[in-house]
Amino acid sequence: MNGNILLPNEDGVLVPVTAAEELDATLSETEKALSLAVNSGGSGLGMSYYSGAAKCGRRARLSQERYQSFRDSNATLPPTKNHFIVGSVFHKLHELARINEVDPFATPPTLDADEQYKNPNVAEGMRLYRGWLRQWTLGFWGKTIAVEEHLTDEETFAPASVTAAIDMVVELDEAACERALTRGLDLKPGIYLCDWKTADGPSDGTQYREGLQALWYPYVWQKFNPDKPPLGTIFDVTMKRSRRKDRSVLRDDFQAFFVPYGLESVETLRGMVMQGYRNVQEDVPNRAECCDWRGEVCPFRVMGTCDAT
Repeated sequence: MNGNILLPNEDGVLVPVTAAEELDATLSETEKALSLAVNSGGSGLGMSYYSGAAKCGRRARLSQERYQSFRDSNATLPPTKNHFIVGSVFHKLHELARINEVDPFATPPTLDADEQYKNPNVAEGMRLYRGWLRQWTLGFWGKTIAVEEHLTDEETFAPASVTAAIDMVVELDEAACERALTRGLDLKPGIYLCDWKTADGPSDGTQYREGLQALWYPYVWQKFNPDKPPLGTIFDVTMKRSRRKDRSVLRDDFQAFFVPYGLESVETLRGMVMQGYRNVQEDVPNRAECCDWRGEVCPFRVMGTCDAT
């Protein structure tokens, strides 16, 4: 692998992988099992994709092509820490722990919880997952209805096809609602989408309340599951505290936010999706997106893949 390989960072933006981060093939069996998280994360053509495409169609196209190439390469885990991949491992562990609840015939790989992991992405993802499990227990959010549910809607924004990858769908009873109070959420019994997030530190939840995911995911879930209408989305946030020397995962390393569904119309997303779709179809570059306010230059401009002037 060379330095032109791209990997998504914690914001889902593709960035170049340096020569020192070339992919490692000497992984344990557990790490190999978890390496599939690298190639199976994300929904593909979701709202994040169209949001980026609305800003720059060419960058969206090039990012999708390079990331798809990476996923198709059967690459394993990079030997240096990548925030996106740590989050992917964390997500995958939650999925594997619950998959038999929704599919009794599933055969998830057996993971050795006592193994000493060589790969820092697996080690960090395991540290966060074990910490979450120790503080909250597996059934904290109630009965699992679905895990890692991938949906594709080809009608709502036609001709654009829009996807979603829902981490978990749960049904909370009275007991689960009582537990939710310990996370600061006052919920009523019903069906909820649950999304796992990792972050470096605390926030006020604005990015979840105002984000596109809390509007799109409940809509597309209900479209395909009209008998299971969701009340909203729970964002379960685990803080990595990467700058803290003490690596223990404590109760105050977690936040939870609830965003109710039904207060807005999914039509508010139409303009963005249509703009992004047209930009990609016409391969429209946007010179204003070549360099952001922090002075970070688009990696495709750096590599010479895009010649927008």
